[in-house]
Amino acid sequence: MNPRRWWILAAALPCVLVLHGAEAGRMLLGLEGEAAAVAAWLAVFWPFAWAKATWRRRAIEWVAILRDPLSRAGLFTVLGLAFVGIFAPLLVVHSPDLMGDAVIDRYAAPSVSHWMGTDLLGRDVFSRVVHGARVSLGIAVASVVVSVGLGTMIGALAAWHGRWVDGVLMRFTDLALAFPRLFLVLLLVALVEPGPGWIVVVLGATGWMGVARVVRGQVLQQREVEYVEAARALGVPDLEVLRRHVLPATLAPVLALSTLRVGNAILAESFLSFLGLGVQDPWVSWGMLIRAGRDNLVDAWWLAVFPGAAITWTVLGFNLLGDGLRDALDPRSLSGTGSLDD
Repeated sequence: MNPRRWWILAAALPCVLVLHGAEAGRMLLGLEGEAAAVAAWLAVFWPFAWAKATWRRRAIEWVAILRDPLSRAGLFTVLGLAFVGIFAPLLVVHSPDLMGDAVIDRYAAPSVSHWMGTDLLGRDVFSRVVHGARVSLGIAVASVVVSVGLGTMIGALAAWHGRWVDGVLMRFTDLALAFPRLFLVLLLVALVEPGPGWIVVVLGATGWMGVARVVRGQVLQQREVEYVEAARALGVPDLEVLRRHVLPATLAPVLALSTLRVGNAILAESFLSFLGLGVQDPWVSWGMLIRAGRDNLVDAWWLAVFPGAAITWTVLGFNLLGDGLRDALDPRSLSGTGSLDD
């Protein structure tokens, strides 16, 4: 391995140790959560260290297309949130489930020892907000992956086969769009046991319609391109043509649309958790933390303010990044003739 690549693996690790404090070395050697965080760090950055130079240049080019400073701010915000989610055990000193003294530590205001105060049971709010990033971001990203995958499949099949297949799939899509998504989400969540897995399924199953329509429009355009017609004339199987020629051309608008949808998914998960239909103990999410502090907005304002600020900052970061990607990758948004928003 080229010695110059070692900085990719080690650049931020000292920062993690500094943030974690004097107990970092002991915890890295002994605790399971911290070992998992280090393993995640290596899993993320080791492939990048071994990546070909062309791949790294391409990643830099993707960052360079974000011409707007706000879009780049959104990108770094999203990367920072991903860092917090992956290395949550290293960034906090107190365990999110560690209860303090019922009298002394209950509803303690923000201080040096507890940056965001404590809750009813004396648990550190900062630790719970940091660990809540894992659940909230994980549910949002996973649900968007499900919805984008389902929408891409339906939209591509409808546009590629056309005729009655297109008619049936698009009428089904229109029927799904006719029902308010909030009603569908509440209905489906009420029928299953609350949990992160079911929330991902519900949000993904109710958010694919807009993606299907965007992908259908893109595939309809790419189907008439000369090289696609040539590949079909040479007898290349339809699935191979879709995989190698058509779907890659839809990557740019779908990527921008997916980024915008992550923020909406975070809001949806927080809304469900706030109503008591989302994440339950022992899981920690930002919506659940706001729900726990809604009755103490005057006496213990930090219980709801800090998780709410985390949600706001996260949604803002994803929206800025999504807007930048849309402007950079979607020609229709530049000409004002179309939009990915639905």
